[in-house]
Amino acid sequence: MVERGRLIMNKGEFEKGLCSEQELWEEIKKHDYTYYVAYQTDSFLSGSAQVESLSRIDWSKLLEIRLFSEKGEFLARRTMIGAGHKFQWRIATEEKLTEDDFIVRYQTIDIDSNFTSQGSYGNLSLLTTGGGCYELPIKENMKLIKVISYIAYGDDGMAYIYDDRMAGFAEEVK
Repeated sequence: MVERGRLIMNKGEFEKGLCSEQELWEEIKKHDYTYYVAYQTDSFLSGSAQVESLSRIDWSKLLEIRLFSEKGEFLARRTMIGAGHKFQWRIATEEKLTEDDFIVRYQTIDIDSNFTSQGSYGNLSLLTTGGGCYELPIKENMKLIKVISYIAYGDDGMAYIYDDRMAGFAEEVK
């Protein structure tokens, strides 16, 4: 059974929960996002958040998955490595927040974006400055990832970044 709750921030809240590996797939299918990134014990995967692309994931090796779009992000992390351990998940969106509750940042994917070829599932293969190679679901001219950072305030009134979410890819800062 999927446990559900609310993650309360200073001015907003995110839906959150705890589920098994099998329940995670059912939870993911409930949401409509554009992209995903998945961190496994032995690989990094990304692509369009379509069922055929998500079928590449080895759920027994999955550590973290992010499904995201401009409207929100579904994030799930394994609580511990090993069979039978649950996933903690949360859904982040700016729906009930004001512009003072978050900031939009753009981060460079790689300083020397050197796309080598068309990868699987319509992704582009990127050869990084450090020599690593991975696939991203982007067009060749997209060199940035859009990140939304949520702001909270401590008891002393100091602001800090409470959480981040991916929102998409971009050619330039908007």
